Amino acid sequence: PKTLDDHPDNWNIHPDRQIGALSASMEANTFHDPICYNLETGKILSGHGRKKAAIKSNIESVPVVVGRWTKEQELRILRDSNILAQLAKTDSEALNLLNERSKEDPGRHR
Repeated sequence: PKTLDDHPDNWNIHPDRQIGALSASMEANTFHDPICYNLETGKILSGHGRKKAAIKSNIESVPVVVGRWTKEQELRILRDSNILAQLAKTDSEALNLLNERSKEDPGRHR
């Protein structure tokens, strides 16, 4: 992750609380959500916070989705990726059930 360049137009702020939560998730579950990287510009399009958390957790290698996007596409992806995720709503009942199931013996559902 240390070799991946942040995008200078990244508009997200990643507070210490978020980086800490991401680091804890990575330590418990491995790094499971790839960073998106544009080969055309050599910049991260999404995953800036995950990169910071990986570095904090001393993770040497992370999954990266690479592609070739135009500068215009790159800026739209940079703008849209987090906005679109924020449009989702929480199903509290489903989340509570998932939380309960995640506490169970992991071998039980194999």
